[in-house]
Amino acid sequence: MSQSSRTVTVLARLACLAGVFAALPASGAAAAVTVPSGFSVSTFAGPPTGRIQPDDITWFGGHVYVAFQNGVGPDGAPSSTGSTQSTLVEYDSAGHPINSWDLTGKADGMAGDPAHDRVIVTANEDQHSRLYTVDPDAAPGSQVTAYTYSPDPGASGTGGVHTGG
Repeated sequence: MSQSSRTVTVLARLACLAGVFAALPASGAAAAVTVPSGFSVSTFAGPPTGRIQPDDITWFGGHVYVAFQNGVGPDGAPSSTGSTQSTLVEYDSAGHPINSWDLTGKADGMAGDPAHDRVIVTANEDQHSRLYTVDPDAAPGSQVTAYTYSPDPGASGTGGVHTGG
């Protein structure tokens, strides 16, 4: 298989995976997914126990990363169950969870940073914005670095981190 064929296959799988995760209700029960002709959908991986609201997804370093918002509010306010943390889960290409990190706030933006071998996650799009870098290969305890903004973009009344639009 050529490199371009592998890339298209990976992108098609990610698009289907994003649709499957987005179609999952908070309970994790199966839901109907509409699939274009010529494609099929199968379960890649389910959410870890107690994790809900998968939102962001990225492919980085041969692994799939999914951020679960867990009901946290857009300004970092606790969920109805009191949770104040989103969960970033790293899956291998077969859909097995490899690692996970709890990040304070509502994860709502993510990308791989190949130049620095890390994943970047933004949180709390409305107020109290944060940015995290996650280095999966670093020693435990030093994999996550949290950043805040000074001044907080929310202090101006315009909200948190906005990437356009």
